[in-house]
Amino acid sequence: MFTTTKGFGKISSAYAYKINKNRLGKGTIGIKTTPKTGKVVGSFIVKENDNIILASDKGQIIRVNINQIRIAGRATQGVSIFKIPESDKIVYVSRVEELNGK
Repeated sequence: MFTTTKGFGKISSAYAYKINKNRLGKGTIGIKTTPKTGKVVGSFIVKENDNIILASDKGQIIRVNINQIRIAGRATQGVSIFKIPESDKIVYVSRVEELNGK
């Protein structure tokens, strides 16, 4: 799972990240960053029933179920998860485990 400062994110399969024996995975692209998507804020492993919480620098907060985010290839920009004004940016992302499998 990757998220960016402009509210974009995506989920990629761990199998897409083959470790190069010579470089030990350094330089591997996880998400394509552009001025449209912003810089990477968070990257972590998620499970099927997890949620993520995103917070902007202006105090907007949203909770999103992982099932609502599209699985994409390794070097893609991702999809818009949290639409925020141009002047805002995402400053905090956290994974929330679903308790008792619900």
